[in-house]
Amino acid sequence: MKKTIAIILLSILTFLNLYSPNVFASSTSSSNGQSIVDIQQGQTQENYNSIMGEGTVQTYGDETTGVAEVNTKPSFLEGITSLLGQVAAMLPGFANNILSLIVYGNTKEVFTIQKLLTNEYGLFDINFFRMLDDDVKFHEEMNTIKEQVAIWYYTLRNIAAIGIVIVAIYIGIRMAISTVADKKAKYKKMLIFWLESIALLFLLQYFIIILINVSEIITNFMINAIGNIGGKGIEESLIESSTKTISEAQGTANTIVSTILYFMIVYYELKFFFMYLFRVLRIAFYMVISPLVCLIYPIDRIGDGRAQAFKNWLREYMMEIFLQPIHLGLYIVFLFSAGEIIKSVPLLGVVFLAALGNGEKIVRRLLNIKPKFAKGISEQKLPKI
Repeated sequence: MKKTIAIILLSILTFLNLYSPNVFASSTSSSNGQSIVDIQQGQTQENYNSIMGEGTVQTYGDETTGVAEVNTKPSFLEGITSLLGQVAAMLPGFANNILSLIVYGNTKEVFTIQKLLTNEYGLFDINFFRMLDDDVKFHEEMNTIKEQVAIWYYTLRNIAAIGIVIVAIYIGIRMAISTVADKKAKYKKMLIFWLESIALLFLLQYFIIILINVSEIITNFMINAIGNIGGKGIEESLIESSTKTISEAQGTANTIVSTILYFMIVYYELKFFFMYLFRVLRIAFYMVISPLVCLIYPIDRIGDGRAQAFKNWLREYMMEIFLQPIHLGLYIVFLFSAGEIIKSVPLLGVVFLAALGNGEKIVRRLLNIKPKFAKGISEQKLPKI
């Protein structure tokens, strides 16, 4: 059902985007009764630009006819459509302002997925081994969360260490009382797994730090590759052009297209905001429970020789960590690299935003990674209010 609705919306947008220029041209006329299409015929490039830009033309064909002014006053239908579009656009505008207030504390700056992926918002910082500076918004709240994560991590690690000692005592007793050779071999193997769990327990935090640092290095490399973007980002440009078209009544079809585009852009911004916020919480949870995963490692391994709990934890944790570089890479390829094309055909911008979540799904399939504990961003739903 969800895919059907998306296909229908994209089909409507494509149709309106293709035919809206013709609708606009056929409904506009000059002061002497000539349509724009008639005036355009036989014109030079300079006159054509003058017609479309200023609404005037100096010559018609090869003859000088004075200045022909084009009537650009919106029709009644265009005015009504613009009014309805402005009313409808209040909802995504309000949502976008809320996001800006959360991450900036004001509505002067605009929240975008690009800024989220390039680490401009401290709210989504997943490096729990580094405190945020005072000039970063939410630094106090995030530093408090990081301190709590560290406290619970060390608490559970101490509990896990006690548990591992108890497991060692249990293994020693069973080895001592076992008279069957097969049983003794089994517990000797379990003792090896116990030693591996000890190593994991005390080395896992360094492995976690390495994973986070590798993710940050890849992300920073792509940010540096982008360089100084200059001007507004793609999403800001799309939002600005959409709201301008809606407010200025630039054709009925154009207004409808711009309103739908505005809704869809803000929808994906809301989706990524909540999903990356939940990502921070999931990573914090994975870090806190990691000592318990080490505790059950020898018990889990003795069954079939596979540490399923540890593998599931590691797979999910690595996917969450490297999710940002994956999305940033897709954003650069689809949106940043095709920025000028998207400005000319805004519909592609929404299509590429939708492709970000699907890109994550494709990567999971290629690596044969199926989410065990949490759904991917492309499968998440916005929280109900």
